[in-house]
Amino acid sequence: MNIVLKMSILNIVILVTLAAAASGVTAEKHFVQAERKSSITFECSTKKTTECQLYKYTNSRNLILGRPNPKKGNFKIRDSQSCIIDGNDLKMYDSGEYHCVADTDYEVYYLNVKEKTSELLYNDKLWRNNSENVIEPNEGANVNFKCRTYMQKTINDGLTFEWSENDKHLKTYSYNQYGHGLYNPYGRSYNTRQMDDLFESETDLLFYLEDSTKEVELVDDSANKERNILEGEEKQITCKADGFPFPKDIRIKKRIAEDGNLPQWEVISDSSTRINVSNSGTYICEARNDDGNGTKMENYILSNKLSFRNYDRELAVISQMLLDMNNTVAELQQKLQQQLKLE
Repeated sequence: MNIVLKMSILNIVILVTLAAAASGVTAEKHFVQAERKSSITFECSTKKTTECQLYKYTNSRNLILGRPNPKKGNFKIRDSQSCIIDGNDLKMYDSGEYHCVADTDYEVYYLNVKEKTSELLYNDKLWRNNSENVIEPNEGANVNFKCRTYMQKTINDGLTFEWSENDKHLKTYSYNQYGHGLYNPYGRSYNTRQMDDLFESETDLLFYLEDSTKEVELVDDSANKERNILEGEEKQITCKADGFPFPKDIRIKKRIAEDGNLPQWEVISDSSTRINVSNSGTYICEARNDDGNGTKMENYILSNKLSFRNYDRELAVISQMLLDMNNTVAELQQKLQQQLKLE
């Protein structure tokens, strides 16, 4: 009975295919991508149909479902009239090529069920993908990474792990997870790619050694590099420091007075590395490393100095001072005259 049924279904497929070819109708091809545990719909025919079969092609053609057996596995014919097939709670192994055959319709679906991105672990803790991270040098010259995949494949299924260093291929391994000791240099990136017959998943990482600040520079970022500031103009100055991560303890200061031979400085910014200045003055910035846990370098490293002159504003200030002095002299003269009259 089973043999007769299979032959009958095979004949139906052949007849439908031949009929479609004879009438000039070609099968529509659809490319469907879905995540694991999600749902999809194969809309083979919305018309009332007698026949409705779904086949999956691997090495051979396999009948998944059809009337009078409308449900199998994750797939189900929606109703008894049309040929609309729903796939629910999809699994990785549901990926593949599907052929849907109705009375006069023939549709081909290429389904790719994707799993969540593989994860990279550092010292058995999840590494943040595609971001910069810091590995403390006192943890040793070698670091241990492990790649964890969700492809649900085994070694015999052909799953492989490829490791690369700065885009240079290292090795390929066939394990569900692979731990590898990698030398810990400055600014070196590593990449792992996992592949099977249907798709590949790639994870990138970039890490740096902790490197203390050694140099600090104050630069003029404004378009006009002249040290003279025109009336209504602002100069943009930026404090730059080396080291990784970038120093959190950084500030910009302005000289306000002289105390003997020592200049006095006022902090004008301790939250931003870039400020705008419009007044005459001499500026400096300083920085020291701070790892966020209260551990800081003992001393600040000082930058070069930048001096600007706003002659228009200085002239306005001097003019105002002279005017104030004239007013003061006039008041004193008036008081003196009043005193002389009293005498």
